[in-house]
Amino acid sequence: MLGDFRSRSDRGVAMSAPVLAQGLVLGLGASLIMDIWAVLRQRITGANMLDYGWIMRWAAGLPAGRFSLSPGREGPLLTRERVLGWGLHYVIGMGYGVGFLWIVGAGWVLSPSLASALIFGVASSLAPFLILQPAMGRGLFASATPKPWHARFQTLLNHLVFGAGLYVMALVWIWAEG
Repeated sequence: MLGDFRSRSDRGVAMSAPVLAQGLVLGLGASLIMDIWAVLRQRITGANMLDYGWIMRWAAGLPAGRFSLSPGREGPLLTRERVLGWGLHYVIGMGYGVGFLWIVGAGWVLSPSLASALIFGVASSLAPFLILQPAMGRGLFASATPKPWHARFQTLLNHLVFGAGLYVMALVWIWAEG
C-alpha cells in the first residue's frame, strides 16, 4: 500500500500550475461529494450535519488568540458566519486535494489508486480529532461527547467519503480528458 504514494521521480518536485489546478479540482469535488453524503445521511438517519459557521467563528477568533469555542454557550451564528464557513470548508478541502497530490505525486490523477485516497481520507480525520473537536469543547478524539465512539466513527466515515471523493474526481478527470 505504501507503494501507492509518491514514486521516486515525483519526490521533491515543485507543483506546476496544472498539477495545482488538479489538486484544487480534486479537493473541491471531494468536498462536494462529502457534503452530498452528509445531506443523504441526514435525510436517511436524521443525523445532524456539521454547521460550518462554528468553524468560521473559531477561525475568525484565532488572530485574536481565541483558540476554543463553546458552541452551546456562544451567541447564535450569524448568516455571514454560515456562508463564510461553507466557503472555508471548501477552501480546506481544496487544500487537502493539493496536499494529497503533493504526497502521492502528480501522476496519481492519471492512474489513481483507491487505497491511497482512502488512506489519505483516514489521515485527514486527524485534523478534526486533534484540532477542531478540542477547539469546540468536544475533547481530543471526541472524548468529551456523549457518545465518543459514535462521534469518532462519523468523523472517520465522513473523511473516508472525502478520500473516496478524491478517487471519483480522478476518474472524472480521466473521463473529461479522454
